[in-house]
Amino acid sequence: MTSVGPKPSPLVKPGEKKSDNMLQNRNMLPLRERRRRFVIFLHILLKYLEETNPSLNKTVKEEIITCVKRNREGHPAFKPLIEAIEAHLIEKVGDENWLKSIGYFNQYLVTKQQLQS
Repeated sequence: MTSVGPKPSPLVKPGEKKSDNMLQNRNMLPLRERRRRFVIFLHILLKYLEETNPSLNKTVKEEIITCVKRNREGHPAFKPLIEAIEAHLIEKVGDENWLKSIGYFNQYLVTKQQLQS
């Protein structure tokens, strides 16, 4: 699937300044927070795909497992792991599913912030 421009990342908080360099914004977060957000995003993505496209859900789970395995084997293309998984999943799920999942993730963050206020 061809893509136009960089995809939004689930690792940038709603309301944060979003520059053209999404990687720069991601790296401003502590590593633990980046990991935590990415795991939550993956849960949301998988839940969304489970409801809308179960076969793609299975494919995505397999792709995540493959990325983790290759990262642990030391393949340089799979380091850092978060970026490797993100790049592979964007290609697998397509623009529409990716952006929809980011929308749900952002809703989650806003709701969580409102509950904590």
